[in-house]
Amino acid sequence: MSQLTSTQEQITQSVLGALTSRNTDYTAPYAFHILANVLPADVCTALRALPIEPLHMDGQRAKNNDQRTFLNADYIAQHEACNRVAAAFQDERVTTLLANKYHVPLEGAHTILEMAVESGTASLVPHRDIGAKCFTFLLFLAEDPALLHAGTDLYTVKPEWAEKVLPMPEAPREAFEAETFRPPYTPNSAYFFVPSDTSWHGFDSRELGAVRQTLIVNYVGGKHKEMYRNTHWLAFPNEPVKVTRKAA
Repeated sequence: MSQLTSTQEQITQSVLGALTSRNTDYTAPYAFHILANVLPADVCTALRALPIEPLHMDGQRAKNNDQRTFLNADYIAQHEACNRVAAAFQDERVTTLLANKYHVPLEGAHTILEMAVESGTASLVPHRDIGAKCFTFLLFLAEDPALLHAGTDLYTVKPEWAEKVLPMPEAPREAFEAETFRPPYTPNSAYFFVPSDTSWHGFDSRELGAVRQTLIVNYVGGKHKEMYRNTHWLAFPNEPVKVTRKAA
């Protein structure tokens, strides 16, 4: 078991620092942001050491729902690194920053985290994370350089498909331009976005070359989104996040 030395406050401050001094902001194919040095090194080491068997990402994560590793209340009670990371994203300073700076609609939302561990040939159909999700954040953890190409594919809709895909929760790959934007998979870097009508992303089929370890953070439900039903996956099922809105 790796030794965890970072305190709860140090982890929260690390997340706040990454969000404040983020690497890059993008507007195409839609608004998203890339961060570096998100968590302290010992926390990344602890997350990589979690006893999670790799899954085969084949089109939809939901195919493996019974095998996925959500950092829910039971899980974080058993793994202190997960507990501290979950608490950092639950922290009112983090949620207030996201709500005010990035206009994330967080009122009444809950925090959900997943450790996605995959190997082999991977694919994920284009989708937008609309519905119950207010915010999507992926933190890349694995250190193998073979994974540099293993970032998510962000898609641009072809003009002739723009109206067709609007009512679709998922869309065929042919609806999008061949070229994608792919954030580099570098350890302890992350990208995030606010789900929208245009936030199409997925994973074009390819061999990973190594075990891919990614921490996925979402805020779900709340006043502005659909009700989230899988409450047993939540990190703090009885505690919606708190937000202090700046005066207009």
